[in-house]
Amino acid sequence: MAATVSGELLSASSLALAGLALFYARWSPEIEGAAALEKKLHKEDRYPEIQVVRRVLRTRAWPFAVAACIVAALLAPPAITIVVNAVRALWRSPVDAFKAYNAVPALFVAVWLGVLSLAWVAVLGALRLRRRRDELARD
Repeated sequence: MAATVSGELLSASSLALAGLALFYARWSPEIEGAAALEKKLHKEDRYPEIQVVRRVLRTRAWPFAVAACIVAALLAPPAITIVVNAVRALWRSPVDAFKAYNAVPALFVAVWLGVLSLAWVAVLGALRLRRRRDELARD
């Protein structure tokens, strides 16, 4: 099964990565700030902080994590096919594999790896924020 990556697919995936990076740059400080909120001594005094963490978790962290994972999953089939085909070609004949090199599929895999990285960071951030919410809600 050969995966062909058109310029349109590379452009679309690059645009998706750029969009995710934009949201990450915009929302990351808010997510990090909510995760770093101070835990007050008495649970009754923590209500405003709990509300901030819940809001950021619901409106920033989880939506970003879900979107990044969806984009990564959508790009995975052609990216994995490209990687498998490249490894097979290199195994058979490294010289022929380098002669047949095409930058478009290689760049597509690089974009997919960028999306995977953002998805990983987003999921870890959301989980860290959820843990902070639970810590604030505990006695």
